[in-house]
Amino acid sequence: VKTPLENLSAGVVLANVGSMTKLENEKTTLPAMLRIGPAYSIGLAGDEYRLNVGADYMNVFPEKHSYVNTGAEFLYGQLLAVRGGYQFGSEGRGLSLGMGVYYGIAGLDYAYSHLAQDLGNTHTLSLAVTF
Repeated sequence: VKTPLENLSAGVVLANVGSMTKLENEKTTLPAMLRIGPAYSIGLAGDEYRLNVGADYMNVFPEKHSYVNTGAEFLYGQLLAVRGGYQFGSEGRGLSLGMGVYYGIAGLDYAYSHLAQDLGNTHTLSLAVTF
């Protein structure tokens, strides 16, 4: 949602509310989640470069876990993006890094996240086509 302040937006998400169908032999409940946060976009060098920063507060209930997520993205024209983020309040997550390359309607994104407690690391690769 755009706000009265230029380049500032905000969002609210309420997810996993309601019931889920029965899986195979037992009913599974997904934890409900509330997320709320702002994002700000700054154009640099006549909008050739762009810096996007954002944060959100996430509450998972009924478990009563709360996290604060922060992140930034630096865009070089419409070609390259470099990203970084951090999740505060979680023992399982922390720093995340990524980058994206875009050409025409296609984009390729890579992300790395370190998981604690001997869970290893995650590497995510995605391909996007924009119409």
